[in-house]
Amino acid sequence: MSNITIVECQRSIFRTIIFNFYAIILIPSLLCSLFIFYNCIQIPQLRNHPPNRVVLILLVFLFIQALFDIPFRMISLYQGKVPIQNEAFCRFWYLSNVIINIIGLHLMALCSIERYILVFHHRFFIRYRFYVSTVPILICIIYPTVWYITIENTSWWCTYKPDYSADGCGTPCFLTNSIFHLGFVILTHHLLPVFITVFFNLALMVVIFHKKAKMKRNNSWRKNFRMTSQLLSIAFFYLIVWLPHCIFASFPLFTKGSLSITGRLFTVEYFANLTPIFTCLCPFISLIALSHLHDKIKRGIEIYLTCWKKHTALIFPETNHVK
Repeated sequence: MSNITIVECQRSIFRTIIFNFYAIILIPSLLCSLFIFYNCIQIPQLRNHPPNRVVLILLVFLFIQALFDIPFRMISLYQGKVPIQNEAFCRFWYLSNVIINIIGLHLMALCSIERYILVFHHRFFIRYRFYVSTVPILICIIYPTVWYITIENTSWWCTYKPDYSADGCGTPCFLTNSIFHLGFVILTHHLLPVFITVFFNLALMVVIFHKKAKMKRNNSWRKNFRMTSQLLSIAFFYLIVWLPHCIFASFPLFTKGSLSITGRLFTVEYFANLTPIFTCLCPFISLIALSHLHDKIKRGIEIYLTCWKKHTALIFPETNHVK
């Protein structure tokens, strides 16, 4: 068996696994997101709680991505080709996907910075909330949207030719023809927010555990730890998916020849289908971290079990045996 055949076989197995994962997890993920959104509307304390603000905005964008990107990706994985073979569709698919991904990376970095300020400089955060939270959130949303719609969508240095046999219509020409443009995108849109997320989460953990001895008999330590654990759980899974993607995507910047080709291959063929995994898992991770909903979930489970027992009793009534 040749090396090409082995690679194609491995690629086919990988695509089958990813497709089955999406098929199992997508609907529960969407329902979980809708459950969180519904409760945010019904419970003002949940949506107004400062630590939840950026996370909920992130969930909104991931919900949009799960609703529109992943179904097309599943069709592409199943058929081995783009579902709608049209240049306009490919542009829309690429732009919507990359904009949401970059917004998510920047929101995750902002959430890490904001959580650090919220834990150790709470009064400063509350006093200047508009400048340290609202304005950065708007920047994280507006900047990637404007950049990718204006700069990349109207790139003058190459002619965009979609590859209908590749996932996501292949790699756009402006990421392969211009090393300067690729370097700017990878460094500022990928590596920088990932580095900020890693740095501030590590700093948060170190400072909190350093102060644990002094605050051991104080409830504030437990409060800070609970507030931090919500972010750490999301950031941990986010970095598992995005850190390898950023490393392999940066290969063309620092390597040449086969290593550069390998990095681009892994980025397009593998990590492009792995990053949406976080999109599906994030609602469940967030639901675990949203302690306000835990009691409601427990009551719902108890009601369901009670109804199930009554339903079972009606179908299989107990018979009294007369001795």
